[in-house]
Parts: sequence; C-alpha cells; structure tokens
Amino acid sequence: MLKELSLVRNRKPIMYVITTRSCADCRAFMESWGQLPRVTLSSLTAQFLAVLVLDDYLLDMNPALSPPNVDYLPRVFFADPDGTLRLEFTNEGGDRTVPFYYPKAQDVVESMRRFLAQHWEAVGTDVFRADLEEDIL
Repeated sequence: MLKELSLVRNRKPIMYVITTRSCADCRAFMESWGQLPRVTLSSLTAQFLAVLVLDDYLLDMNPALSPPNVDYLPRVFFADPDGTLRLEFTNEGGDRTVPFYYPKAQDVVESMRRFLAQHWEAVGTDVFRADLEEDIL
C-alpha cells in the first residue's frame, strides 16, 4: 500500500529514486550506493527526504515523475520541501537524451551537492555547511 507524503512539516528537499526490481541497470545502481564513503553517504542523505518509488507505483505518486518520453530506469528527481519538482537538476555528466538517468550513485551525489548548495542559499542559511563543508563543496 502506498503511503501519502505529508509535506506540511517537511523542511528537507526531496529526492525521488525511481527504480524497479526486474531491471539489471537498477540493481547495479542500487548496489553502487554501497561503494560510497559512509561519511559522504550519511551526511548527504540526512539532508534529504528520500523516496524510493518502484516503477509499479509511479503513477500513484505524481504524474510529473513520469514526463512524456521518459521511460528509462533508474531515474532520480529532486524537489523542494513543498514537493515542487526541480527538473533543471539532471545528471550533468550523463547523456542529454536521458537527463534523469543515473547509472551509479556517485553521479547522484554530485547532483545532491549542487541541489543542496542552491537550496540552502535560497533558504538563506548555511545550517549544515559547518559540519559538511567537504561534502557540500
């Protein structure tokens, strides 16, 4: 059963990871998270509300997470705390024809850092920077 997200109290940006169990690329992508340094992984993921969406439930989540001509997996989207998708945050090092496709977790980390730097600047705070200077910059 899909649980609804209550974004009323949420202050963290959201990261949607869309995957499926039957996809070899998706399995390799999920396994690549284990290759990241634990400090980097824990410090960055602590600053996001991470939502793992299995492809079967995608339409129940948000139709915007399945834009036209976007049927590849895995893909990652970023959103503001209120749920507004930020489609300008894509895999900069990836193929432009599949902008939300991330073959490995390290690619997502780079987008997470860019998104957080922009997010905290827009909020007008550097609340996490003192502890995570090397992870954010």
